[in-house]
Amino acid sequence: MHIDKSGFLKKIPLLYIQICAPLYFLFFSFLRCYLETECLSKTRFFSYYTLLHHTLWNGTTVLAIILVVHLSLKVPVSKLLWMMYGVTLMGIPLCYSILTGEKLDLQYLQGSFLEIVTHSLTFCLTYKRNNPLTFELVLIFVSILVISYIFTRSWLRAFATAMAVHITGNFLAIDWIGSGGSTESVFTMDSQFPNHPFLAVLYLHTMSILAILLLWRSGMFSQVKEAWILSAFIAFFGWLDYVIITYLTGFFLYPFDIIMTGLPVATVFFILGRLLQEKWKSVSLYTWAVFILIFLLQIAVMVPVYLHKEKLFSCSVI
Repeated sequence: MHIDKSGFLKKIPLLYIQICAPLYFLFFSFLRCYLETECLSKTRFFSYYTLLHHTLWNGTTVLAIILVVHLSLKVPVSKLLWMMYGVTLMGIPLCYSILTGEKLDLQYLQGSFLEIVTHSLTFCLTYKRNNPLTFELVLIFVSILVISYIFTRSWLRAFATAMAVHITGNFLAIDWIGSGGSTESVFTMDSQFPNHPFLAVLYLHTMSILAILLLWRSGMFSQVKEAWILSAFIAFFGWLDYVIITYLTGFFLYPFDIIMTGLPVATVFFILGRLLQEKWKSVSLYTWAVFILIFLLQIAVMVPVYLHKEKLFSCSVI
């Protein structure tokens, strides 16, 4: 029996890229957060939940960019995972701070509709606090423009894709939702969680949803669709049971806390629902690895919350 070793070896680099991309992303995101909030910030505010909040927002953003590029250029998701290495560009504000001696004081976009549009169109040149981000944003725009042109050989489509990515990134950078006493956010929610745990919980959901969407778009759920659909229903009812029990026991008091803390429960039911059905072995190891990574991030965010110790793992600075 002849084994095509050359074909197998050609797949190894791609496999390494796929496996290492999210790991490198997490490492660099952790490093960026620590250096920004502990070493180069006007006021130190590094904490466990600061780290999770920043990393999960970064994860949401990079996955959203991959999804936009995939939909715009019709390039398979598997060929875009290397874009996660683009997290390296997030080191630019750190270099800016080191070279200029200016401490970082970065913030989500705030202000009127017109002000936010202006900040977005000028790559934050008009938003003084975020000026260290300007070169990073410009470089991201140019990079997407060039990458899109390489794929399409059309400057028009390339520019449209770059604009779509820029709009998506700025949309995610708006201070949409805050907790409790937040006065600058567009919307506020009652919650027992301080700012960083609150935002970590919020962006955990957006990142998880985008990861599932990318798995779906990559065709990971194309085999045995009925099994995946049934797993989704099992997950939904598992989440619903959690919400009802949590509400009746008073374990959490606010609707946001009750609903949003059920995500790991839903994930467990989703995974078990698929494992207990036929042909679960047909699911790729990469898909299971993604689910496990998502679940581990969910546990990292939720364990202190379930223990009502989230304030101990957060900082006093908002």
